[in-house]
Amino acid sequence: MKILVLATFTAILIGCASTAKNLNDVSLGMTKSDVVSILGEPSETRASDGVEYMIYTLRTAPSPGTQTTCGVAGVYTLGLVYLADGCQYSDGDYFVQIQGGKVEAYGRIGDFGSTQKPEATININQTIKQER
Repeated sequence: MKILVLATFTAILIGCASTAKNLNDVSLGMTKSDVVSILGEPSETRASDGVEYMIYTLRTAPSPGTQTTCGVAGVYTLGLVYLADGCQYSDGDYFVQIQGGKVEAYGRIGDFGSTQKPEATININQTIKQER
């Protein structure tokens, strides 16, 4: 009975998590409402120069093998194994870039310089003559 209860609880936790894997269902050219229907409302939004960034904090699940190992170990440790780093979900920040009403890019924050304002470095070599 104890195993059945723990297995059910684990399945519920795994099934309810909004994971980074959902980002695989997003594709270029989708509308903002398409993205929201897949990932839900973003945790925050940013916009600059006609580009909108939808920011999401999504969970990355342990591998299926690790989940199985943690589930079995959880039975013997009364769930204490879930305190170990390898058995826990990890959160990461992801973005979806909307431009002209369509998805132009998406991924982990920092990919492709996302959410960072572009910078340019200009080197000017100039000789100035000074008259006396």
